Amino acid sequence: MNHWIHISREKPCDQVVTALAFDADERLLILEFVDGLPLHVLASQEIPAHPAHAIAWARDIAVGMRLLHNDFRLVHRDLKPQNILVSRKNLTAKITDRGIGKVRRDDAATGPL
Repeated sequence: MNHWIHISREKPCDQVVTALAFDADERLLILEFVDGLPLHVLASQEIPAHPAHAIAWARDIAVGMRLLHNDFRLVHRDLKPQNILVSRKNLTAKITDRGIGKVRRDDAATGPL
């Protein structure tokens, strides 16, 4: 967990919710606040998202997953619309909820994306 916090601070990314602090004794994780809505809520609205927004969100998710995989060395394992927040401020999609994520091992089969 401390590795994740260190990398999160060292390499902040608009597409991944930033981890700010972790206290193992208290089992406390503090994350960046994102003023927005989960992607599944936006997808369920009567007025569909503009195609340009949907393409931008797909790109944001891909960039975030590449960062998690290559820099954080983390496999998310629970990527779904409920775990993507879309910021009201700049409409950026941000990956959150890495609760069941797993640090990946270095081997040839799981090289950089």
